[in-house]
Amino acid sequence: MKQLISDHFQNPALLGLLPDMTMVMLRVLDAIGNFEPVNGITVAKQYRIPKGTVSKVTRRLITQKLITTESLPNNKKEVLFRTTPLGKELFLAHRAFDEQMKHGFV
Repeated sequence: MKQLISDHFQNPALLGLLPDMTMVMLRVLDAIGNFEPVNGITVAKQYRIPKGTVSKVTRRLITQKLITTESLPNNKKEVLFRTTPLGKELFLAHRAFDEQMKHGFV
């Protein structure tokens, strides 16, 4: 998957992040890209990933500037995640890989 992204996407910032990306990180980014704005509980339920893992992964994605957080005006406790432009690019690259794999199986 990393090779496909390297071959089709030339953004140096994106290519620099690929070595540190795990499949769980990509799945969480995929969930955020699909459902944004979305909270961590929804990500955990949709992808059957433990909430603690989602929390840990989202902190790493924030550090890598792939997602951002926002709070609701009437509920400061609930945090929602959105992709950044770089995160959206990686989300779309991951989508392209998934589609290619699905097409290969069919």
